[in-house]
Amino acid sequence: MCCLLLLLLLPIVTSELCDNPWYQYDTICQNNSLSCPSNQKCVFIEYCPGVVSLMDQNALSSHRLRQAVCGYDRTHVKICCSVNSYIERPVYPDRNLDVYPTQLSSKFQCGRSIVRSNINTLGSYPFVARIGFISNKNYIQFYMRFQTVSKNSLLDTLTGEIKYSCNGVIVNERTVLTTATCALAKSDRYKLCSVLIGEYNTESNPDCNNLFCGHKTSSHDISYVVKHPGYNAASYSNNVALLRLKKAIEFTATAQPICFIPEDRYVSLGSTCTVVGWGKLLGQKAQPLTQQSLQLELVPKQQCSDYISQALSVELCAKGNCEPCSSYSGSPLLYKYADIYFLYIYYRRSSHIYVFHFLFFNQVGILSFGSSCDSSTIFPSAFVNVQRYTKWILENS
Repeated sequence: MCCLLLLLLLPIVTSELCDNPWYQYDTICQNNSLSCPSNQKCVFIEYCPGVVSLMDQNALSSHRLRQAVCGYDRTHVKICCSVNSYIERPVYPDRNLDVYPTQLSSKFQCGRSIVRSNINTLGSYPFVARIGFISNKNYIQFYMRFQTVSKNSLLDTLTGEIKYSCNGVIVNERTVLTTATCALAKSDRYKLCSVLIGEYNTESNPDCNNLFCGHKTSSHDISYVVKHPGYNAASYSNNVALLRLKKAIEFTATAQPICFIPEDRYVSLGSTCTVVGWGKLLGQKAQPLTQQSLQLELVPKQQCSDYISQALSVELCAKGNCEPCSSYSGSPLLYKYADIYFLYIYYRRSSHIYVFHFLFFNQVGILSFGSSCDSSTIFPSAFVNVQRYTKWILENS
């Protein structure tokens, strides 16, 4: 599809460049190049992997592609590519690294992102999903008999408002991985209901940037939950669960499955990983409108000693200059290798513990346990080591 589109566009592009009266033949058709904006570079199209990926997935219109064209060399098209995205030569994964692709359609591979840089923009992390909890209408009927209910609370309940208090990661077309604490969360006012796929900006649908528009977000009702048989709610050990969806996810540029590293491969201490979600970071006052990402370094588990001393399970420990402080439960901790993303899962932070149902009784932004977002103290974050559960995940997906 990509090559066919280029062949169809080439006569149009070259004709427009050479026939345009505003340009002279010796400055355009001979040099075969037009100037690009200062933050972009004119390169052959295969050296701009984000654009190639969009074309492969039919996510880039011919109109937008023509706007990006800056020149050609015989039948070889050049486009304006972001200086943060273009590559000097095509990079391919290490063929000696085994990965577990999840059960996918043959058209897509796991762990793919159309953005080949560390910037967070539309399409950077298409693996991340939002987990929704819907207001319980039965609660309001019961509660009104005994106490006064605020107008806003009543409105939220009667309209079936959905709060996205947790996150997860796409395993395959019908499965999302998250923590058991999220999947089994209980509240009088809210109950687990759905998964939102393809979100980036919470105020726009579809999301667009200067290159392409993503597909509209899709909401998927949850059919049932599969929790790990060894999950312990007191110690948070084996804190993983699978959400099985009623309808299949359609994979697009903004909705992709993640990769799993085999159990005999390890990411070493000191490695930098990325946490992705829509919650607040330490020091932020307001809930962000767009997806956020932050870099954390894997550190020895002893640095999470506050958790260990309280008999809490710590499988991985990580810290950075900034920490997530609310609505990040279930968010994936991603490790990038040769342009493929692999997975860990975030599930708690801080040395202070609060009852989990506070997350639903109060406003979105209160974690199951953790320090206040106004805290000036940076605590390390504890994670589920997903590698330990790869076999169980794939067998139950």
